Amino acid sequence: MVDLDPQASLTLCAGVDKRKLTSSMYHVMCGGVNIQDTIINNICGKNNLHLAPSSVQLSNADIKLALESGRENVLKKILSKIKNQYDYILIDTSPALSLLVTNALIASDSILIPVCADNLSYEGLTDFI
Repeated sequence: MVDLDPQASLTLCAGVDKRKLTSSMYHVMCGGVNIQDTIINNICGKNNLHLAPSSVQLSNADIKLALESGRENVLKKILSKIKNQYDYILIDTSPALSLLVTNALIASDSILIPVCADNLSYEGLTDFI
């Protein structure tokens, strides 16, 4: 699992204290840290469940990546180094249109967009598509 949401909801739901992290997806995306050094193994006591955690610092990634060449392909390049080690890589993003979400879409083979069954969610989904 890759938490690409600055709110770090997936990280928190996995039982990881984001305040105690020494590195997160921000450091991987913007600081040149190897994703292997960030991945936490055995999430929720499962040997086959791993997490690349997020932190609030990730909210600065759009600004930091904005001027970089190939900025929309950063995550794809990062995940290409580890994708053969996993059957699936799930990427959690924020519900906003951003450079992080663009990176997640480009790095993905398929997408799943959960929405509430109401008019505002439908409008947001229509805008997104």
